[in-house]
Amino acid sequence: MLRFFYALFVVVLLSGCYPMPFREQQVSIAQINVQLGMSDIEREQLVAAKQKLSLALQQAPTLPEAWYSMGYYLEITGQTAEAERYYLKAVALAPDRPDVQKNYGNYLCRHQRYREGLQHLHVAIKYSNLDRAALDKDAALCGMHQVS
Repeated sequence: MLRFFYALFVVVLLSGCYPMPFREQQVSIAQINVQLGMSDIEREQLVAAKQKLSLALQQAPTLPEAWYSMGYYLEITGQTAEAERYYLKAVALAPDRPDVQKNYGNYLCRHQRYREGLQHLHVAIKYSNLDRAALDKDAALCGMHQVS
């Protein structure tokens, strides 16, 4: 009987059919909540968005996208100073991630802090190998405002 359970354990282990570790589950669930929260923002369901983004932060407090997404929520609801704290937390957690730098750079540009915004957008371009055209466009738009 013991041999049967041992064989079953080995088969399950080798087949990869073992459950994901708890931490990975929490991060995956938090990522889903971030996506749902951003979808709620697009549909102007701001109360639901805040709930989902807050939950994502509780589930995975080191997930940069949870921080910059909540930053965006706070920004569009007029809580600009608080929003910047969330964007900066995302940058502190993942300074080499292009999405983090891009989101903070665009935030700065939207608030007429063009020079700082361009610096972060250029960091995003430096670390990015994906969607360079969109990053270049963001940097160009921010740079145009700086000149005018």
